[in-house]
Amino acid sequence: MIRKKTITFMGTLLLVVTSVSVEAIPLLDLMDGRSIQVGDKVFSDWRAVSSQKMDYSKIHVLGDSADAMNPGLIFADELNQIGVSTSDIFSLEIIYSVSVIDRSKQIKDTSLMLGDYYFEGLDKGGTIKIAEDIFNFSNNLLCVRSPCQSVMVDTRGGGNTTDGINFEPQDMIWVDTNILIESPVPAGFSRFAQYFSQISRNGAVPEPETALLIGLGLAGLMFGRRRANTGNVMRA
Repeated sequence: MIRKKTITFMGTLLLVVTSVSVEAIPLLDLMDGRSIQVGDKVFSDWRAVSSQKMDYSKIHVLGDSADAMNPGLIFADELNQIGVSTSDIFSLEIIYSVSVIDRSKQIKDTSLMLGDYYFEGLDKGGTIKIAEDIFNFSNNLLCVRSPCQSVMVDTRGGGNTTDGINFEPQDMIWVDTNILIESPVPAGFSRFAQYFSQISRNGAVPEPETALLIGLGLAGLMFGRRRANTGNVMRA
């Protein structure tokens, strides 16, 4: 018997598809250097690595600008690759940067949502988790402890499907998303979303920073470090 949980997040996805004119971009294209603009924010410098072979062209990233003060991204897995088909462990790490176009605004707070998850079989001890860290331009963690925010569900009905954090206003941030699925039965999910609230800048507008000029190198360093840590977890 398949136990499947669908939350109101599905309605958000339909809203994006039908009423928000933002192109859905394959994750593979983003990893090849493309970026996606949602409202006044640009999402770029994409990296991804998985414990299993994946077709990143079938994971689509959609911009959601329905709420102008809380634009964000919806990740939709067309092939249901995010999961395990047998007793196994699955991991996927996605890193990207978020920067503002309108310098009268800054990024303030984020929220994370998990949607359309499933477990085939009950009370088997399986878990699905998305853990996320948020860094500033200087690669400093913007929360007290890691992970900054996380969502988790298990076969016994425990956990949470939404989470969020508050941090000081930023012109640019790095998002490091780590997905981990451990289950003795088939389990996974097909959608998750990330939103970024914004506020108006107080006082004078500072000089433009060089964040985008060295961002790619910083992303590579962070990605390599996180990938090594993920590898250690997988071998444990």
